[in-house]
This record gives sequence, C-alpha cells and structure tokens, in this order.
Amino acid sequence: AQGRSARIGWLTAQRPPSLTPYVQAFRAALAELGFVEGKNLAIEFRYGDDDITRVRALADELVRLPVDLIVVQGEAVLELKSLSLPVPVVYAYSGDPVAAGLADSLARPNANMTALSPPQHAM
Repeated sequence: AQGRSARIGWLTAQRPPSLTPYVQAFRAALAELGFVEGKNLAIEFRYGDDDITRVRALADELVRLPVDLIVVQGEAVLELKSLSLPVPVVYAYSGDPVAAGLADSLARPNANMTALSPPQHAM
C-alpha cells in the first residue's frame, strides 16, 4: 500500500447507524493492508436512508467523483446488478448470488461485480 492511494465508495440503501460495526471492521481490515484514511485512503460513504430508489443515483454520484471501486451492501446489490458501472463493484450479499442473478456461478461472477457471500449448500 505504500506510495499508492485509493478512493473507495461505500454504498448501501440502509441508514448509517445500522452499519457502524461493519464500517469499523472494514476500516480495520483496510488498515491491516496499509490503507489508512487521511493518509492513503479516502472512503466516500453514500447511504440511501432506507430508500432503495436512491441507490442508482448514489452509484452515479460515486462514479463521477470518481472512486476506484464501489463496495455495496445488502439490498442495494440487487439495484446495481443491471447497471454497467465503469468501476469494479465488490458486494456483500447474504443470499445465494447465483440464484439472485448476480453471478453466472460462484467461480464466474458477472461483469465487473465480485462478492463475499456465505457458503451455499446444495439441497
């Protein structure tokens, strides 16, 4: 991370207080990799305040800044799957990304989207 800086967009349809522990964990993990806000990292937060209809406009706003990548969480992931954003999208999604149409398979994510998802078990 030395000598390199990053600008990450954080996008969710939720309100900030509901995600405080996740944001803290995200910052801590980035710091372990050498990325520290104010030094070589900027995180641009965009919250939909429980209004899913705001997600697309917030994604466009992050792209215009610009950001190097967008981290998207929860229900907002489904809003972004049909957009062809010009930056990579990393998402956290608790459901099955293949069943949700977010990935062709766990080995082959769609377009510019990749994810962290809990293991899915075949029935």
